[in-house]
Amino acid sequence: SFNSVFIDQDTIIKDFGEIFNDWIYCIANTSDNRYLYLCDCDSNFAEIDLSTGKKLSCNRIKIDRLAVTDDNRFLFKATENENGRYQIQKHSVRATKLIDTLEGHQK
Repeated sequence: SFNSVFIDQDTIIKDFGEIFNDWIYCIANTSDNRYLYLCDCDSNFAEIDLSTGKKLSCNRIKIDRLAVTDDNRFLFKATENENGRYQIQKHSVRATKLIDTLEGHQK
C-alpha cells in the first residue's frame, strides 16, 4: 500500500491502498500537488488525484521512468526497448495523448 507520510512525525496522512501488485519503481507529482504519477517495476502506470485519493487511470501507457514539467502540461516517459535503448515520449497530461517521440537514447 502507498502512504503519504509526515517525515518528521512518521504519521500517515492518507493511505491510498494497494496501487500495484508489485513495488513502486518511479514516482512524480505535479508542481501544484494535485496529481501523483507512479510506475511499478513492470512498467505499469497509475495516476492519482491527491485531493480525492482516487486512482484516475491505470496502465494507459507503459513507463520505466517519468517526469512532469513544472507547468504541469507534459509528462515525459522513457521506456526501454528490446535493444536496450530508450524511447522517450512526451504526453499531454490533461489530454492524455502522445505529443512527440524521441528514439534510440542509450542508458
